[in-house]
Amino acid sequence: MMNPFLVSGYHSPAYFCDREQETERLISCINNGRHCTLISLRRMGKSGLIQHTFRSLANRSDAVCLSLDIYPTENLHDLIGELAKTVFGALEPTRAKLLKSIGKHLKALRPTVKFDATAGQMQPLIEFNAGASEREQHATIEEIFQYLGKQKRTIVLAIDEVQQIAQYPETNVEALLRTHIQPLTNVRCIFSGSQKHTMTQMFTGYGRPFFGSTEILHLEPIAPEPYKAFIDHHFAAAGRHIDQSAIQRILDWTHGHTYYVQYVCNKLYSSGVEQIDVGIVDAQFRQILTEHETEYYSYRNLLTAYQWRLLRAIAKEHGVRSPKSQQFISRYRLGAASSVQTALQALLDKEIVIQHSSDEHTEYRAYNVFLEQWLALQGL
Repeated sequence: MMNPFLVSGYHSPAYFCDREQETERLISCINNGRHCTLISLRRMGKSGLIQHTFRSLANRSDAVCLSLDIYPTENLHDLIGELAKTVFGALEPTRAKLLKSIGKHLKALRPTVKFDATAGQMQPLIEFNAGASEREQHATIEEIFQYLGKQKRTIVLAIDEVQQIAQYPETNVEALLRTHIQPLTNVRCIFSGSQKHTMTQMFTGYGRPFFGSTEILHLEPIAPEPYKAFIDHHFAAAGRHIDQSAIQRILDWTHGHTYYVQYVCNKLYSSGVEQIDVGIVDAQFRQILTEHETEYYSYRNLLTAYQWRLLRAIAKEHGVRSPKSQQFISRYRLGAASSVQTALQALLDKEIVIQHSSDEHTEYRAYNVFLEQWLALQGL
């Protein structure tokens, strides 16, 4: 039997927990001509939610869903290649039609098209002349979106890790995309990203090209009750039992962060234990931290001694609301508040610490939940 607690990818609705309201919002945006921006921490389930939404649209003959991950891209040239591969590879069903369509629609810049067998299917590898001028690149982007605009179906284009374009050496990519997306009445974009500060600036910053052009959806942890039911159901379906107190322990220990909940449950499921209580769960926690200990020590090489000390203090608190408070500084002998501020900003910039906001308060936590739990067990 397949392990139902997936730690990567999307399989089917049977292995997807909740997100009913979020799915409905995305479908509403698609049906009503709105673009959407999906913001969350990494590994909170953005990609799974998008694929689940696409699965809900799979029976519609009037819509086609495209997924584009631009995290590996470093510049506009790379973006063009990934966009062209995604668009033409999905919309042209045969190799002959693909080659003909690219030759017809990409007149500004003739790409080189190769084919590669990936996962049993021939996938197009589209390469562009690295020396292409900015004018040619801009014309090619325009041609790709014009091609999308000519389609008789609704195009749902999900662009993942879109904050990457803020790192490009070119300074006008946001405006370039907005210019060509805005006129298209048949294209719905889902922009998603995991760098909250950058994403918020891009899509809600006054004066930025995408300001006011999309509906913002923040993806929070799955609510405890549906997650408890999901976990209990899949263990019961395999003829096994997990105590409710054990499930609560998992959700508390992982802060309800989707990836870490899934990982713990995946390990418990694979262990074969038929009666799972809090003691079994705690033993699994210890095993996970031991298995990853070498990785956690490597973080030390990325940080100064003071940054490591501050990170360890934050981890021991399992979340700090006022890291510059005298009480926190004194408890962990951190010295001056100015030193804390400098080190904290460095940890935020490296995305080792996150600033997490809820309806009740804002706090600073280690990004990696397992690292936090491992650091919490270490001495001062």
